[in-house]
Amino acid sequence: MIASWLTGRRIRVHGLLLAVCLWTLYSIDMYTPGLRDRNGLIKGTDFLHFYTLGNIALQKRGDLLYDIQAQAALLQKLVPEAAGSLYVPLYGPQISVLFAPFARMSYPAALTIWLLLNALIYGTCCYLVWKHCPNLRAQSRTVLILALAFPGFFHLIFWGQTSGLALLCFDSPSQGQSNPPTAFEVASVKRSPPGPNGVHGGCHGVDSIYTPGQAMAAPPLGRCVIGDARLSHLVNIAWEMQTMQLIKSGPDWIAGGDERFDLQAKAENPAQVTEKQLLAMLQALLVERFQMKFHREPSELPGFALTLAKDGSKLHESKSQDPDFSFGPGQGKPARGQPVTFIGRRFSIQRLVDLLSTFGGRGPGIDKTGLQGVYDFTLMWDDDAGPTLDVALREQLGLRLESQKVPVAYFVIDSAQRPSAN
Repeated sequence: MIASWLTGRRIRVHGLLLAVCLWTLYSIDMYTPGLRDRNGLIKGTDFLHFYTLGNIALQKRGDLLYDIQAQAALLQKLVPEAAGSLYVPLYGPQISVLFAPFARMSYPAALTIWLLLNALIYGTCCYLVWKHCPNLRAQSRTVLILALAFPGFFHLIFWGQTSGLALLCFDSPSQGQSNPPTAFEVASVKRSPPGPNGVHGGCHGVDSIYTPGQAMAAPPLGRCVIGDARLSHLVNIAWEMQTMQLIKSGPDWIAGGDERFDLQAKAENPAQVTEKQLLAMLQALLVERFQMKFHREPSELPGFALTLAKDGSKLHESKSQDPDFSFGPGQGKPARGQPVTFIGRRFSIQRLVDLLSTFGGRGPGIDKTGLQGVYDFTLMWDDDAGPTLDVALREQLGLRLESQKVPVAYFVIDSAQRPSAN
């Protein structure tokens, strides 16, 4: 219930209200005349201690670093309005050296520069998070509003603490490390030539698994090659949607009509990139080239849970060397009302749930079997002549379908533009 209520629009509205309230409150506090705020506290409470330590460093009086009374006397001399303030000496000598440049200024000037510096650091860190998370790039307004409304920004930075520096220390190492690639080295998106349509292709990472038959048609390593795809098909591949029915599109051309596209993209280091990394880059590419704006819409749909039958599982651990699956000899994708034979090798239960979600006609599904292995099996059903899918699962695999509401997240495309020439 909470997930379905917490829409992107509501998050932005509540975030904006919180930001306005907090900015108003802190603005009143900070603009009160003098160095004490509306509550009688010295502005930049903790920074006052750092300012004192910086003066100790300038005076080369390391012996005062842990003398509470001596620091209180120096504090009163530097900032008379702070008379009576006492600070527990918790910081090492390196802090005094760090704040020595601030101690060369008057306290109001030093505090102003400190607050502006922390605001800059906070904004930079928020930008880096936004930049390195493809799913956030289409939610720029939401990210900006929530960043402005984050209470920790006010409480920790306006009180003059070193939280801004700590945030930068946590964020900077991750930027300096060998980060996963966020964009393709080269990419092309073109209109498909007219002719028989049928989406095909995908992304080939170092950890991708293909059946022998699929390997023959797989894209080169480190590439995404997708042909004859509508934008909805590309979204389905990039975001690994369980079913196309979870995509809600705006303009008709996104999910219907004859406008299809051929996409080719190559990673900078093909021999090192994983399939997940390629899909993340594909997401960023679609947002950029199609100027796509979207949001996720939590909901619940009638579906199923795959559970163990009364007598337990009849599945056997796989003895196959390679994963494989097919729809019986000479069969393509099964059509409604026709007999289905499905042959799986080294097949996980989650993959079986995905298959049943697509072809079983029961809606989206979740795995509640608790089975973690990979299995070899053959599953045959015929909903008209029998056995039905429910019976086949119980008798052949020892599994059972239970109808239930399944939590899902619709992918709602708010707007998109046809890609321009590459």
